Amino acid sequence: MKRTGILILSQSHIVRLGLRQCLSDLNLPVKIFLAADLSSAADLTENNDIQLIIAGEEFINDSGFPQIASSGKPERIFLFSGKRKIRDEQNLSLYMTPFEVASMIKPMLQSLKEDESISSSEKELSKREKEVVRLLALGASNKDIAEKLNLSLHTALTHRKNIIRKLGIKTAAGLTVYAILNGMITLEEANL
Repeated sequence: MKRTGILILSQSHIVRLGLRQCLSDLNLPVKIFLAADLSSAADLTENNDIQLIIAGEEFINDSGFPQIASSGKPERIFLFSGKRKIRDEQNLSLYMTPFEVASMIKPMLQSLKEDESISSSEKELSKREKEVVRLLALGASNKDIAEKLNLSLHTALTHRKNIIRKLGIKTAAGLTVYAILNGMITLEEANL
């Protein structure tokens, strides 16, 4: 059975793991695949439904790369550069923050989310849970949330547990990225 996914292709182990963590924090309904060489990438694109490829610039001039890019029929390919300044908006840079990476690939990620049939009403956040996410993303503690929303501390903690269960996001950074991508807060509010 083919799984919809994102392929991260880089010779650098650190780059592969770092990009995977950035994407994992976004709680996408996709599988993230890692490859260090074109042979592994070819196997992954053949056996899975790869929608997005993020490839290191070391593969640009390799004759096998165009075959990888066309075999899985990905909707988008981003090139990952180690340079501080990048040429165009098709590239990602080692110096970008996770939030900048997320905003670059947001349109692609949104289409993956919309295509996914798992989006049930059970996973949707309530209005109050969205308020809690917003406050968490702005750095509020559980006690601050309880006070600002006129809740008991126990209720604020229950909302937080439900958010983690529904979204699968456990870190404050992950919730901040989620809040930005879903329009709950702006980059300026997040002090980025």
